Amino acid sequence: MLNDNKKFCEQVKDMKKKQRETESMVSKMTQQNVSIKKKLDAMREQNICLTRDNKRLKAETKELAQLGLYKEKCNVESLKAEEKERNRQSIERVAQIKRNAEEAKLKQKETLT
Repeated sequence: MLNDNKKFCEQVKDMKKKQRETESMVSKMTQQNVSIKKKLDAMREQNICLTRDNKRLKAETKELAQLGLYKEKCNVESLKAEEKERNRQSIERVAQIKRNAEEAKLKQKETLT
């Protein structure tokens, strides 16, 4: 009977030791869980910020693309206007040359007569 009591006491000691070890493990796992949750929250916040930044950058890129197209259109219109002006000046020069040639012919006829 005394042996049974000793065995029982040893079993109780072993069980208490295992319980402490288990409680220690549970405590460590709980701390790890809290740490992981904090990291996850930080990552979610970072994801929200990155998503916001991404949307802003997409909008800015779209705006810049539209401005680029507008500038390109303005450049094309400006080039067309410059070409029209050069054509107008060329036509004026040709007309002036014709007038000068006619005047020279008239003067030549006058000096001949």
